[in-house]
Amino acid sequence: MPKLITLPVPGQIRRHVLKNLTPNTKGEQDLLDASRDGAAELEAKGMNSLNTIDLHLTNDAVGSAIDIARAWLASDNGNNVMAAKSMLKFELEYEPDDPREIRHEVKMPKSLAVHFKPTYGQKPWVEGKSEVIQTDMGRMGWSTSGGRGRVRAETLGALLETITPWADSHPQPAAARAARKFAATHTEPYEKTMRLINGYLGAGDNEGQAPESGPRKPELPEGASIRLTSDRPEKVFIPKEELEVLRGFGFSEAQIALLGAVDDDGAHDLIEDPKGFYISDGWGRGKPVDRTRALDLWARGWLMYSPRDGRRYFRLTPSGTAHLKQWRAAHDQGLIDYAGKDGLNSAKEQREAYPRLVVEDVVQAAPEDQTPDFMEAIHGRDEVEVEAEPKRLVVVACGGKKSQHAGKIRADERYTGNYFTACLMAAEVMDGATMVLSAKYGLIPLSEEIENYDVRPGDKGSIRLATVKRQVEELGLTGAHVTVLGGERYVNAARLIWADVEAPLKGGIGQQLKQLAGIYGGEALAPDEEGPERVYQTTLKEVGYLPTRNRPTPRVMWFGGKAGRFNPKPGQWVKAEVIYIGEGKYAIYRFGTSDQLMTGTLRNLIHWGPLNEQKPELVQSPDEPRDAEAAPAPVEPAAKPVVGSRFYEVPENWVELAEEGDTEAARRYWTRRCEEWRLTRK
Repeated sequence: MPKLITLPVPGQIRRHVLKNLTPNTKGEQDLLDASRDGAAELEAKGMNSLNTIDLHLTNDAVGSAIDIARAWLASDNGNNVMAAKSMLKFELEYEPDDPREIRHEVKMPKSLAVHFKPTYGQKPWVEGKSEVIQTDMGRMGWSTSGGRGRVRAETLGALLETITPWADSHPQPAAARAARKFAATHTEPYEKTMRLINGYLGAGDNEGQAPESGPRKPELPEGASIRLTSDRPEKVFIPKEELEVLRGFGFSEAQIALLGAVDDDGAHDLIEDPKGFYISDGWGRGKPVDRTRALDLWARGWLMYSPRDGRRYFRLTPSGTAHLKQWRAAHDQGLIDYAGKDGLNSAKEQREAYPRLVVEDVVQAAPEDQTPDFMEAIHGRDEVEVEAEPKRLVVVACGGKKSQHAGKIRADERYTGNYFTACLMAAEVMDGATMVLSAKYGLIPLSEEIENYDVRPGDKGSIRLATVKRQVEELGLTGAHVTVLGGERYVNAARLIWADVEAPLKGGIGQQLKQLAGIYGGEALAPDEEGPERVYQTTLKEVGYLPTRNRPTPRVMWFGGKAGRFNPKPGQWVKAEVIYIGEGKYAIYRFGTSDQLMTGTLRNLIHWGPLNEQKPELVQSPDEPRDAEAAPAPVEPAAKPVVGSRFYEVPENWVELAEEGDTEAARRYWTRRCEEWRLTRK
């Protein structure tokens, strides 16, 4: 007797099987027989045929039901889509005869998902891939926090082939860590499935041939592993394409020497005055620099300048710093050689644009017959001017999204959100030192190593304002000229510490990201969706806009888990959709996926929050008629009113009864009946 699997098959699928399915396979016949048995059992109990019931299915029958559910995902019928998602929760229960159809549950964080999620204006990762890969990736659920879904071995192999090299080569630490975890989690299941596939193909399509000795390994891209610095043992993988890009720069030895002189680790400056460009060691005018060479590196984005003290000071851009480190490491290991002469990759008109851009900057030459004193050599001003001028400080607000790396890591690596990253990029091009204002640790430098935490300003465990003031005094920053890059809460806190604070960011998160992009001169980053701005702890019925049997449109919201005495605080916030599953019950799924978070009735207490707070949350649906009946006379407010002036707590079964007769006449009746209950409790 075959092994039976007991599953709650949705009524929508059972009805389709009974009415429309003509069995062509053993699995379809088994599914039809099980559906008939379920219908007979419901009829004997006097229950509706769409009620939930467990069916005892063979493995083949489960496969047939899952095939129906997969086809229904693209249906225009909302009930079919809901039934399909409910059925696909059991997709991993099915053991297909062909191991190529085995599904693997994959989950990737945002740092990896951004490379695979379909994005407008970018070349899709699946372009040119097989139909299997395109289908699997199309069914993945994508959100602002990452991606999730079930894929076949072919798709998993392609993902491993792409992601595995990133563990050693990705420039973002968060993505490199996620790549290592992804490879460690999925390599062994992939190899196990590939062994089954090799055996299956060897016994079937390739009969007479010995199966492969092992699974197909992902083919790693060509490239080289290089050590960026001699004092660090770990190596970084540079793909072949990136090596070609580094070679394409065509740098001469003189160009590399110039870039090295203005490196952040160097002790020299590239300065321009009316007499031209020169390298200075801080004590006066030094070796002159070819103007065309300097402007070419500026036009190509390797150098940026800032006017100061009547001169223009040049330094490497952040991307130039990273590329120079890679170029030097590749050259030291013999992978790249110097060009015979300067590779002038920028057009002449680009270099000639420089005078027009800086025409308003008035520069002054350093006198040849006078050597500046020590303070003037270091700061460009004498000692009196230096002491009189206040220190400049850029304060960046800490981020809600943090790296989950265990132990202590640098502050600029702990915060991983796009908003914090944009603030940090803007701070890099502003004058003054940059520090982080942390709700846990107070005012700290970017290099300070901190542990992970989950504290917001004002929460229990957050740092006290008096402690931050003492930090400012100890650092000698009481009279500093401060610019705050952060939200209103951090700006207000800073103004309690410093009398004169600049706060250039205005408006919502989206507007602030655009303003930050204008400061650092790049593309605006996407907002971080960390959770709702306003949260509620109510019963499910108070959420509003919930679907019903006649209106199956899901309600999308932030979901923080069940509430109540044992769950006083919300858990991790996820974007979710509420679906009506019949008999007064609702299911909450992770948005865009078949991952069910909870089921319950309207009485269940939950933590939730709206996606958009621009409009007040109302319980009444927008398509509900509002002219059904004149409003009742003014009365005393209800003892326990719910959101909205026309809604009150009523007996629990009323909601289910009202849903059964959702007509205009029924709504008039229930309006009168609810008002009577509110006044008389009868």
